[in-house]
Amino acid sequence: MKTTGGMLLVDDEGVLLPGRYAPDTSLLAIEGVGTPPPDPGQRWDAPELRAGLDLVQIFENERFASQITGVSVSNYRGRQDRRAAHIELATDREGSRIIWGSAPGEEIEENSLEQKVKLLRNNFQRFGRVDANRGVIDVSVFPDRVLAQPSQSS
Repeated sequence: MKTTGGMLLVDDEGVLLPGRYAPDTSLLAIEGVGTPPPDPGQRWDAPELRAGLDLVQIFENERFASQITGVSVSNYRGRQDRRAAHIELATDREGSRIIWGSAPGEEIEENSLEQKVKLLRNNFQRFGRVDANRGVIDVSVFPDRVLAQPSQSS
């Protein structure tokens, strides 16, 4: 969990570990949790954090895992913009992002978790990049392809 004072670490169950840590690119950052952290050793009971942790756990065994650097849950359940994606992923390319959509298990009229992961796997296999070498892709709409916008950098 990224904060202004460094990173806070939680375990797989959302229990806050003691201390603040320097940013570490080997850790997948979850950004945008709307509730303040609990005391160390306590479970951080925020549904958006749980959604982010679920995605981290799903991605950790994927071949493309090292290309995903962050999960933004700032708009979880549309709390900032009801029309925008609830979750977005950041990649290791500057400015690149993946529009994920709703949290796992909360999909309505969008691709399922399995369909989204399959699209990311296909991108990685075909392009060597989970983001298909694009600035922004959306995996929430079509089960057989991503919506893509061109990369801003060349």
